[in-house]
This record gives sequence, C-alpha cells and structure tokens, in this order.
Amino acid sequence: MDDLAIIIILFNPSIRNIQHIRKYSEAFHLIVVDNTPGTKKIPFNSIYIHLGKNKGIAYAQNVGIKYAIKKKYKYLLFFDQDSEPPIDYTYHIYNEYLKICSIKKNVGFVGPKIINIDNHKEYKKTKGMKKENQNIFLCEFMISSGSIISTDCIQKVGYMDEMLFIDLVDYEYCWRLKKYNYNCYITDNVKLYHRVGYKEISVLGIPFIISSPQRYYYQNRNGLLLLKRGYVPLSWKIRYLFRFVIFLIVIPLKSKDYKSIYHYTFMGIKEGMKINKIN
Repeated sequence: MDDLAIIIILFNPSIRNIQHIRKYSEAFHLIVVDNTPGTKKIPFNSIYIHLGKNKGIAYAQNVGIKYAIKKKYKYLLFFDQDSEPPIDYTYHIYNEYLKICSIKKNVGFVGPKIINIDNHKEYKKTKGMKKENQNIFLCEFMISSGSIISTDCIQKVGYMDEMLFIDLVDYEYCWRLKKYNYNCYITDNVKLYHRVGYKEISVLGIPFIISSPQRYYYQNRNGLLLLKRGYVPLSWKIRYLFRFVIFLIVIPLKSKDYKSIYHYTFMGIKEGMKINKIN
C-alpha cells in the first residue's frame, strides 16, 4: 500500500493517543498534523507537522492533504485522535474501498461501521442511508475519521472548508462530493471504534451528543451557514431545525452547564447570521 497515506489530526493528545500513533507509524505512511497550541513538539517516526496553535480540523486536514498530493499519494485515509483502529484496519478499509470502486462509479468517501468505544454499541445508522448490496450502504454523510478517498477525487472537488473550523466539516464535504456526482459509502464489513463528543443521550429516539459548551458555538454557527447552501440536502436542513428546537428544551434537563451551552449556542447563531458566504 505504498500509494496510501494516513492523515492523523491531533489536538492536546493523551499519552494513549501518542502511543497508538507511534505503533501505527511503524507499518504505514503517516502524516501527523498537530493543532496543539504552543511550541512543544511530539517526536514521531513519521511526517510530523506542528502548527503551533489550533487552526481547526479543516485547516489541519488540508495541510496533510496538500503534503500527500505533493508526494503523489493516490489514496488518503483520515483519522482523528479519538479513533483507535487495530493495525489490520488499514488493510481492510483499503481493500473494501478498491472492491467498492470495482462495482460502483464515482466513489467518494468509503467509511466503516462506527462503534462507540465506551459501550461497544454501533452508532445509529443515519437517515437517508440506502442498502446497496450485501453490507454496503449508500449514505448522505459520514464522519471523516476512518474514511478513505482518492486524491484525484479531492483535486476535482476541492479542499475541506476551513471556514467551518471543526463541526460539520466532514458532512459538508460529503454533500459537496454529491454536488460533483460522487457517492459516499459505508461498509459493515469494517468496524472502527471511535468516541464522539463527551456523552450521548437519546430523547424521543433522537440521539444527542453532549459536548463541551464551546463546541456549541461552532455546531450552531456552522449549522446556520449550511442552511444557506443549495447543495446541502433539504431533508438535513429540516432535521437540523427540528433537532435544534428539541435541543433547546432538553439541554437544561441533561446538562449542569446549560447556561454556558446556551451562551455559546446563541453566540454561534449570531455569528452564523452575520456571515453571508453561501458557496
């Protein structure tokens, strides 16, 4: 797999994160991009790019993508530090990607079944997923961690949207892929253990991720920005607005930090309303 590069994004990684990445670097071509503020660098036996401050996941991914394209890698596999793939994960997702490309045209991202690292339960399948054949699902969006894509596809569609900084970066890219007639697939033949947010709750059967209060600034600012974009599915926009109303009602009942969450939520809404870039 000399034509595959793995891009890993870091932000204040734990010792466990670092040890896992070092183990991976012995077997694969890694490009590690570190968003951790400060001057302290982490020694890795791989390409390590320390940005010195948090420039957001989209910016960091683009740094890794540009480096990989410059070095003429054909495929890119993305991870963030909250994923803990086994060593054989890369072989499985790479082969699954090639298999899907052999039976489907215009393949964008191919991603795994996502398993909650804390309770080992599968994260719920998203709305709009359609079973294609056997264990392959056509999907509207997926998280980027654990997903593989070709550099040729990225060069046609463009880089990650740095304006979004962190939340919904991967979803926006999946929708943009669709705009350029590329499809995204999830395969149940490959599993990835991952941690999303800090806590997951369910209200009326709707899953919500309880994050740090500051994250709600980006979640709601970016949600408003994507409501303005024509290539974002109407079905997602309706679900987003419905979930937002439920979220405002539920948060005081589920989080002690609800005042801070409200504060950052409305800061994000205010900023999202001011930004006019639609794309």
